Amino acid sequence: MLSLKLPRLFSTDQIPQVFHEQGILFGYRHPQSSATACILSLFQMTNETLNIWTHLLPFWFFAWRFVTALYVTDIKNDNYSWPMLVYMCTSCVYPLASSCAHTFSSMSKNARHICYFLDYGAVNLFSLGSAIAYSAYTFPDTLVCTIFHNYYVAMAVLNTVLSTGLSCYSRSQSPAVSRVCDPGHAYADGSHTSGQDSEEGMAPSHLQALLFLSDSRSHTSVHHLQPQQHNLFLSCSVSDSQARITQKRNMTQTISFSCQMST
Repeated sequence: MLSLKLPRLFSTDQIPQVFHEQGILFGYRHPQSSATACILSLFQMTNETLNIWTHLLPFWFFAWRFVTALYVTDIKNDNYSWPMLVYMCTSCVYPLASSCAHTFSSMSKNARHICYFLDYGAVNLFSLGSAIAYSAYTFPDTLVCTIFHNYYVAMAVLNTVLSTGLSCYSRSQSPAVSRVCDPGHAYADGSHTSGQDSEEGMAPSHLQALLFLSDSRSHTSVHHLQPQQHNLFLSCSVSDSQARITQKRNMTQTISFSCQMST
């Protein structure tokens, strides 16, 4: 009969410093685990168990919603739905990449860095998808059809590239340098401003849009500095944002049509 033995777990004094997590003393996997051992560790309580499952379960939920949206949308002719579908796609890519990164990060030191580089890229890709949906559906009315709006997505692309590069660079630096390269922890979560109108006095229109653009810096920094604490919060935020974007899409006309009418 086939039997699988769960991998042995280790304490902080038995593994290299690079694998240590702040505040966790025991439950570490072998620093040179095989792929099979990494997969088996999904079913035991390790230092990464919560990180893996709080990404993996939301991935299946977001994937179900994405496939459902694809099924009911005329993708070829309904171009107004494209930004929403891009956002929903990146909502799936981010938790899947993160769960894989946390699962296989104990295969070696180099594998750990590569896994988290991919993880940071996926986080920032999700932020780019958020910016695309924000620009299409919930951009402040006073800024629609302005130069700032026209270049907003281009700035989001640049922000994604820079944020990913700085996050990857800061991972190999000292804590002081890491904080300089990760200033996003000083920003509020940009997704909280996406549903606010400028008339409500929460923030001026330009500041609101810029705060949303800083969303990737915020998510990546929290992920980099506090990887154990943000997953459930972000998953709930994404789920709520998907619902609001879908509702906004169904209630409004396309911004491109508004721009054509205004000219």
